[in-house]
Amino acid sequence: MLSGYVPQHQIEALQALYSSTNGPNWNWNPNVTGIPWNFTSINGTTNNPCISSWQGVNCTDSCSSASVCDIVGIELIDHGLTGTLPSEIVGLADLEWLVLPFNELSSTLPSALFTLGELTELKVGANKLEGTIPTILSNLSNLQKLGLGTNDFYGTVYPSILTLSQLRSFDISSNHFTGTIPSGLMELQYLETIHSSFANFHGIIPSELGYIKNLTIVFLGTNKLTGTFPSTLGLLEKLKVFSFGSNSLTGEVPQSLVNLTNMEFFSCAMNNLHGQDIFTIMKIPSLKFFLIEGNSFTGNFENVHLSTELLSMRLDINYFTGAIPNVCVCSNFIEITMGSNQFTGTLPSCLSSLKQLEIVDFDNNWLTGTVPTEYSTLANVVTFVVSTNYFSGPLGNVLPKGKLSTVVISDNGFHSSLPFDVFNSSLLTTFIATKNCFEGSFSTQICQ
Repeated sequence: MLSGYVPQHQIEALQALYSSTNGPNWNWNPNVTGIPWNFTSINGTTNNPCISSWQGVNCTDSCSSASVCDIVGIELIDHGLTGTLPSEIVGLADLEWLVLPFNELSSTLPSALFTLGELTELKVGANKLEGTIPTILSNLSNLQKLGLGTNDFYGTVYPSILTLSQLRSFDISSNHFTGTIPSGLMELQYLETIHSSFANFHGIIPSELGYIKNLTIVFLGTNKLTGTFPSTLGLLEKLKVFSFGSNSLTGEVPQSLVNLTNMEFFSCAMNNLHGQDIFTIMKIPSLKFFLIEGNSFTGNFENVHLSTELLSMRLDINYFTGAIPNVCVCSNFIEITMGSNQFTGTLPSCLSSLKQLEIVDFDNNWLTGTVPTEYSTLANVVTFVVSTNYFSGPLGNVLPKGKLSTVVISDNGFHSSLPFDVFNSSLLTTFIATKNCFEGSFSTQICQ
């Protein structure tokens, strides 16, 4: 027997996969190691999938010296696979990972797939797969990573997931599942990541979720969740991502969340939440994204202490009052949106020190004064919105320059001539300046 011999049943499984998913038209990635699959002289040294390093095929480590090579992994990401997964995949009994996202696979998952008991990683997200997830998913008792997101699966899925005791992460987002978030998730003590956004789940957030001690990432946004946040979520000391936006959650955000000292991303946007204590979360030293727009939070924001690591802060559509806080302590800010609140006072001139800033939105507040001339140095600003306030003064040579795409300054008291210098930006697509006190003639720059 030649060194590196690949068993015939494994070759046949590869060939079935190639044929049923339009292999001749796959996209071979020049940036990925390996050659295109070739089924001629298969167990010679020329076209052996292991010895010749076929792209996306992984074999046992001792393959070059062993008499038999087993295929243990297939990874074909965005390779243009179309069609269906074949039942012959059962021939890959030693397969440990099957990674096929960002293709156009269709139909249902074959039952043969769930006989591959060595699988630790199954990722078929971002395809056109459909059907229900069978209960025989529980046969994959070694599974650690499950990716089913962005397909057309439906029915219940959590009962099957709860049987996978070794599971570290799962992505079932962007499907048409039904049901609730089960309290039994606490039994998955190795679980680190939950991706269940856009998945049609309803009901309450179970308090038991807070007892999954290794949990670091939770995406449960854009579902139909109701009720309040359980205070037990404050027990998740390793949590970095907390995303529950676009649900129908009510009540206050529990103060126990200030214990999440590793949190980097916090979103509870577009719910029915209220309360004045939301500010305390902004003190978490590691916080980078704070997204709470579209709620009914209240309180005076003026003396709030911000995490200096913040990159994005969205406070729109709430009931905050007071002056704009000292955002300038966050030197890496990319996005500040504070529209549709009740902020008062003036725009801070120090905003010009935030050289990475791209989005500025103070729309629909009670702000007064002028736009500081220093703002003209904000070279990376793409969106600048200060409409529906009580600003006044001229705007010549004060607006950010360079990358401006959207400027909305309507419903204020700006006067003098229009700030025609912004039209020097070749990227400008939107300029709205209605209901001000501008005067003078139009510049030909507008037409260029």
